[in-house]
Formats: sequence, structure tokens, C-alpha cells
Amino acid sequence: MPIWDQPHDGLRRRVGMLGLFAAMAALGVPSSRTWTEAAPATSSSPPVWEPPTTSAPSTQPDEDSVEALLELARNATKVGDDAKAIAYYQRILAPTMQPRNLDALAGLARLYQRMNNTTEALQYFVAAADAAFEANRMQTAEELLGMAGTIDPKHPQVLYQTARLYGATNRRVQSLVTFREYLKTSEGQADYRAHREIGAVYFRERYHRQAIRSLEEANRLNPSDGYTLNLLAQVYREMRDSAKAEEYAGRAVQATPDNLDFRETYGSILIENRKADDAARVLRSSLELAMRQIQATPGRPDILDSALRVCRSYRSALLAQVAANPTGITEIPLAETLEREADIGHLIALNENVGPLRDAARAAPENVAILRELATMLFKAGRRADAEQTCQQILKVKPDDEFATRLLAQMVPTTRPATSPAAR
Repeated sequence: MPIWDQPHDGLRRRVGMLGLFAAMAALGVPSSRTWTEAAPATSSSPPVWEPPTTSAPSTQPDEDSVEALLELARNATKVGDDAKAIAYYQRILAPTMQPRNLDALAGLARLYQRMNNTTEALQYFVAAADAAFEANRMQTAEELLGMAGTIDPKHPQVLYQTARLYGATNRRVQSLVTFREYLKTSEGQADYRAHREIGAVYFRERYHRQAIRSLEEANRLNPSDGYTLNLLAQVYREMRDSAKAEEYAGRAVQATPDNLDFRETYGSILIENRKADDAARVLRSSLELAMRQIQATPGRPDILDSALRVCRSYRSALLAQVAANPTGITEIPLAETLEREADIGHLIALNENVGPLRDAARAAPENVAILRELATMLFKAGRRADAEQTCQQILKVKPDDEFATRLLAQMVPTTRPATSPAAR
């Protein structure tokens, strides 16, 4: 994951509970509140709220899909039933659904702004901007941050997210200026992320010494942050300090062992340092990890892209092994690696094709032919849960559709048995 895509953990903890009590009240849950403030990890850590211990609401909408709940929330907003709209949005943001859903976060922000609840409106605008940022929807993120800025332009999280956005959109001078404003706030003073982001900006501008100073300060504030360590490895790599580049890259992998990008950086530095055997070991285990991640979260573009880079670096490590010992290599999995590289590339292409088909299905939600094409593409791309949902959508339009029933049957036992509305 690139440096600009790092999550803001404190913000997400806070936003997860904002408006929860209004939502639960709308659904008939008693309004008793029990929250405690956890011991802060640092002086700037925000309080952590504990959710109420009351039972789950007994009356909820029958619809289980995000799309249905969004529609319900929008309809409730139109008729002025704000409490009910908040309840539906909060259901979407539950941990078991989509806690980072951009539409729900933005919808809540606008609702609270209309209700003159500026505190929660600002938090939700910032959270929605963060979600838009992660989805690479930079214009949307900037618009949402602008709305947060109309409430409090000097709020620490508005400054932080705005500075990060400037950096990601090549407005680096503005990014540095805004980050320095953030560092003047009480929250920013002890925030290692701001120093890390400033270091990233300097690194992009090739101001290596300034980058190292900022990154070393970030590392002092949080020695176990893998992103800082990985950036330090990249800076030293460009400065041709191979020993320090290897040291920091290895530490980054130790700090965050599941990050494919850190592993690829470490492996490629080992290749450059003529340690092909070590690189091959690191990258082979990284490729195995990549395949597990692809299987666990099919269709995620960041994982697929990282997996492809790992595969290519592993191929380079294998070739480096052969070059270093032309006659001593008796077995090398080069063909298998090339096949995996081709498979991952094919998955990337399939997932890129899902977007236009999904757009077409949204424009014609009852067109069975388009829905069949979408379900087929999702199935081939390994996104079985999405393929199943599309098949169920087909069966709502055409309960006896043989294609949908047959495709659902192919996904057993990884999905529920194929059923149509007529069979219920």
C-alpha cells in the first residue's frame, strides 16, 4: 500500500461510534450509555468508547444488501425522518457490512450538518474524505474536506487529511505547508505520521537529507512503524547506501510481515546486493503469502498489483541464482513462477473488465443478459460472493433462470444452495 494510503486509525475508532446512540434509538434500543476512556498510548491518543451492552434491536429492515439500505436511508432523508436515516446508514457501517462505505459516511455527514450537529458532521466529512482517498477518488475527497473546512478549517484532522491529499495530487509545497500547520496543533506534535508524510514528500522531490531527518523523527516516535522503515530503505537505496537500505527493508518486513510491497522491496534490494539465494527465499515465501491473500480477498486491485510485482521480482531472483551458479542449479521453479505471473496478470485484466459490466448492470438492473455477463466475469475473476449476489439478482427478475441456477450450483459448497424467489 502506498504511503499516501495509510489509514488514520484514531479517526476510524472515533467515527465507528459517532451517531450510534441516535441510530439505536431510532431502532427501538434503550438509550442507556456506557462508555469508558481507555488509557492513552500517547498523550495525543483519543478516548476509546465502549459500545452499549444492550441487546440488538428486534425491528430492522428485511433488506440485507448495502444498496437496499442506502435506498432506505435516502428515502427516510427525503421525508425528514433523520433518525431512521441515521439508523440505516449505521447498519451499513457495521463491522459485518461495510464500515468504510463512502456513501454512508457522506450521507451521515450531510445529515448531521443539516441537524446543526457540527461535531459529528465534521468527523463524518473527514472519514468520508479518507474513504474517498483510499478509493483514489481525489476530487470527491477534496470536496468532502472542503465541506469539513467550512465547519473548522483549522481542525487537526482537516489539516492532516488535506495535507495528505495535497501530497498525493502533486501539490507538494501546499502539502508541506499544511503538514507544518498540523504539527503546531497539540494532536500533531506527537503524531509520527505527519513526520513520515513530510519525509515522503521530500523523498518524492529527491531532497534525501531532509527526507531522512523527517523519517528518523517519525521512527523515533514510533520505532515499529513498517511504513516509515520501508521509506527509509527506499531513500537509502536511492542514495546508493546498500547496507542501510537492506537493514531498513528487513526491519520493515519484521514490523509488518504481511505487507507484500515491503517484502518485494526487501527482496529486490537483496538481489541488488548480490544475495540471490536470500532474495529467492524471501520472495518465494512472499509469493505464497500473495496467493493466500488473493484467495482470501479476491478482486482487490492493490493485492493483485503487489502480487504481480512480487512474482516478477521472484523471477529476477531465480535468474540471478542461475547467473551466479550456471552449472550448480539442479532444480529451479522458473516455469511455475512464469505461469503464476501470467495467472495474476489475467486476474488483473478480468477485474478491470468488471467495472464497465457493473456500470451497465446498474443502468439496466433488470436486464438478464447483462447480469449474466457480469456474473460470469465475477466468477472467472474469483469473486464468488459477488457472482452469487448477481445470480440472486437474476433470479429475482427471472426465478426459473437456468444460467443463474447452474452457476450457483458450481459455487457450492462455498456459497449457499441455489434458491429462487419462487422456491421460497
